[in-house]
Amino acid sequence: MKAFSAACLALVATAGAQSIQEIRDLYYQTSADIEADVFYTTVVNINSGEKSFPAVGIFGGTVTFHWLAEPWSTPANRLVKAVVSSRISAAEESSEYLFDESGQLVFCFIAGGYDQVEHRFYFSGGRLVRFMDGDIVNNSPDQSLGADAADRGEELHQAFMLMH
Repeated sequence: MKAFSAACLALVATAGAQSIQEIRDLYYQTSADIEADVFYTTVVNINSGEKSFPAVGIFGGTVTFHWLAEPWSTPANRLVKAVVSSRISAAEESSEYLFDESGQLVFCFIAGGYDQVEHRFYFSGGRLVRFMDGDIVNNSPDQSLGADAADRGEELHQAFMLMH
């Protein structure tokens, strides 16, 4: 009986969880769909006039939301991917946030910035399951490594929902 209960708990814990390969497949399919102009797109331009800001210099950014209209579901508009590019003085950074059908963040890629990082975060069931720093792979990451990426993904998702 205990073995059966443990097996049931394991199945419940992994329900909705995605493997790294499934996340990669979703990423590549989403990229192909973006190229094929499948999604609606909303672009938010920040400081489009590139005015200088005291103690910072020229700054600006663009957030591009790729989304689907699904009037048969709630909510009717579903965020698929958010792409953020920003510039603060001479430092440029880009990031991508990929969401699954339920609106959960499943992947985040951050590149550039002052430290010229290249980070990849893989999430499954709301948990960080893989962290990559350049070519270094960590398949048992501390959850705190993904906290900022997860928070930023949630903020982008909320911003999208407020606009749509």
